[in-house]
Amino acid sequence: DEGTDGGKMNLLNKLVMQYLQEPTFDQLRTKEQLGYVVFSRPRNTRDIQSAWFLIQSPGKNCEHIRKRLDIHMSKMRQKVRDMTDDEFKTVVGAVMTDISEK
Repeated sequence: DEGTDGGKMNLLNKLVMQYLQEPTFDQLRTKEQLGYVVFSRPRNTRDIQSAWFLIQSPGKNCEHIRKRLDIHMSKMRQKVRDMTDDEFKTVVGAVMTDISEK
């Protein structure tokens, strides 16, 4: 039920992960070419919200991939912190549209 605290957290997790999906793929797959497979998804297991990132690389080790993901996520956190209220509302509207279309 989306009206419960758990439902709200689930929706918030989906919102965040939908926002992260394209820039994560663009940075790690397209620009850095870390791996052939790069994607992210929201996870909800036993009411625990989490983020799932899958990066498969034939040429980069786990330590390197983890370091690049950590750097990317740090940049994304700063980008979110720097958003104006209007920019945030625009992002929420776009993400909600994407979620409702799925």
